[in-house]
Formats: sequence, structure tokens, C-alpha cells
Amino acid sequence: MANAGCTTHDGLPAGCSFRAILFGIVGVLLTNGWMYHSELVTGRYVTQGIPPLPALIVLILGVALRPLARRAAPRLVLSRAELLTVFVFLTVAVPITGAYGVRALLPHLTISRYRQAGENGFERINQMIPAWYGPTDAETVRQVYEGAEPGAGVPWGEWALPLALWTVFLLAGFIGALSLVALLHREWSEGERLLYPLRGKGRAGLGVLRRDSPPFVKQHFGPPVDEFCRRGFRRGAW
Repeated sequence: MANAGCTTHDGLPAGCSFRAILFGIVGVLLTNGWMYHSELVTGRYVTQGIPPLPALIVLILGVALRPLARRAAPRLVLSRAELLTVFVFLTVAVPITGAYGVRALLPHLTISRYRQAGENGFERINQMIPAWYGPTDAETVRQVYEGAEPGAGVPWGEWALPLALWTVFLLAGFIGALSLVALLHREWSEGERLLYPLRGKGRAGLGVLRRDSPPFVKQHFGPPVDEFCRRGFRRGAW
């Protein structure tokens, strides 16, 4: 069920199973909850970095807990390929909701109306901004920065149209970028055999892992990292 119709160029399971995608979605939801309480409340950033910290935590815990999971719930144990799928899923999804993604977008939709005053000229700017760009109700805009009264819900009526339109715009941009990468990837990786700096870092990190790590880490963490470096990119371009 998991890997039906989903294989790599060498015929091995790619790991894009339903449960891997489900684990990835759950990971994003948990990360968003963590981000809300950590970044927005305390100011401690947890979603920055390449790859983001939550993706690394899931990868490390997934590898470390596999022996225990095999005994307790063997049917729920993710394969190495599935674990890498979850890791890549979080690596791509977490920054979208992080400090430079949606968190940066939402204030830009309302800041000109919140800061509008007679002397700063924002009123003229707001007259040129289309109504669908963001909420226009003064109370809704105020709540973004000052909070709502206890028990007051989110005014979804004001947010529904802007969020829907921006979702379509961002999704179109992501699909366009992904399509461009798909068009160029084969030629760059297999035809021109370009070398990517990230590959060198991955191989260097793998060498340190093999040389300096304790036996437990080499045995349980080394193989997934090796597989990620081998299958995350085309092997022919090393």
C-alpha cells in the first residue's frame, strides 16, 4: 500500500507513501503549535535554519526510536525512505509558515492601515490598494497587532477572501518554481553534471559522522544520512 507506483530511477521504493505524507502533515501542525508558543510568545526562533530544526529533530528521533518502535508497533515503523520523505516534507513546509513565510506575509497585508495617520501619507497609499489585498475593517486590523478581547473569535469574514486569493497566488508560484526545477534538473544533473555546493557539505558531514561518531550513532544514524546523500541527489553528479 505504502509505496505502490512510487519508485526511483534505480527501482527502489521512493518512500512517498500515504503514511509518510500523513506523518509530514502532523509534523507541520505540531511545529506550528510549537512556533506559536515559542516564536510569537517568547521570541525564541525554532523554525529558522537550513534545514529547519524541527525537520532535524524528526529525523534524529525517527532513527533513534526505530529499534523500540519495531518491538512496540512494528506496523507503524517508517522505512528509511519514508523517514527521508518526512524529513524533506518538513524541510520544505516549515519555512513556509516560519518567520520569512506566512508570518512575514500577514503583517504586510495590514500594516499600512494600522499605521495610517494624517501626516504619514498612508491614507493615500491605502486608497490605491485593492480591497482583496487584506482586511479593511479597522477593528480587524487593530486586533492583528493589539489582540482581541477575551472570548472574541477570529473575524474570518474579513480574512476569508484575502487568504483564499493569496493561497492561490502562492500555490501558483510554488508550482511554477517546482516546474522550472523539474525542467532543468535532468540536464543540469545528468547532462552537464553540475556540482552543487550542498553536495560537498553533505559528503563532508557524512565523513565526519563515519569517522568520529560513537558506534551507536554510526549504526543507526549513519545509514539514513548516507541514503539521503546518495538518493537525495543524482548519484552521477557527485
